[in-house]
Amino acid sequence: MIIAGYFTEVFSQHSIVGNKKFDLKSGEDSETDRGGLRIVDDENNRTASGQLITQYENKQPYIQFTCAVDGDIEDYCQDLIKETPSELPTWTLTHISGDVYVGTGTIVGDVKPNRNAGTLQLKVAFEDDLLRT
Repeated sequence: MIIAGYFTEVFSQHSIVGNKKFDLKSGEDSETDRGGLRIVDDENNRTASGQLITQYENKQPYIQFTCAVDGDIEDYCQDLIKETPSELPTWTLTHISGDVYVGTGTIVGDVKPNRNAGTLQLKVAFEDDLLRT
């Protein structure tokens, strides 16, 4: 049986900054990409004689999600970003189906909370493949 739904928990662990649970907002989409090799989707990847050109790319694994935000979460995110050069945090993602994914990575892009809605959209890029445990 396929169980669709959102991630119920995102948890990060860092030896300097500490550990933090991110409370995800229900009803919001979360996008995951487990990364790895892909064949480029380009309808022009053909030779003049019509033969297929197979071009590979290595995609970065990531998760993008919306979580509840307060000053503590915002500060924690900024501290994680500052400490990334010394150590990447470990992330554990729990899906509503019970599947658990683990990876080492960091927050990428902007950290811009929506104070009116009380939410923050984050993207975490992983160093290696996002593994299902």
